Amino acid sequence: MDPNIQVSTETLGKSSERWVWYSQVAAMLSSGLGTLGLLLASVGIYGVMSYAVAQRTHEFGIRLALGARRYEILKLILAQGLRTTLLAWQRE
Repeated sequence: MDPNIQVSTETLGKSSERWVWYSQVAAMLSSGLGTLGLLLASVGIYGVMSYAVAQRTHEFGIRLALGARRYEILKLILAQGLRTTLLAWQRE
């Protein structure tokens, strides 16, 4: 045998702990990136919805003046937002 070769030994427990640690780090990074993606998507949907509502503010005022109830307008806004979200989701 070659005496210049270094041999290292470690127990099976230490070896498995190291691989478990690598898996946990990878899982935490994946979770963090997924959370960041969800946050960015939520901010984007909020921005689109707030822009759409701001464009229709006068319409909502007229609807209220003509006798519409607040929950009807809220239902209209939520339906429009759901429709927009579903159409964007369907395109993918």
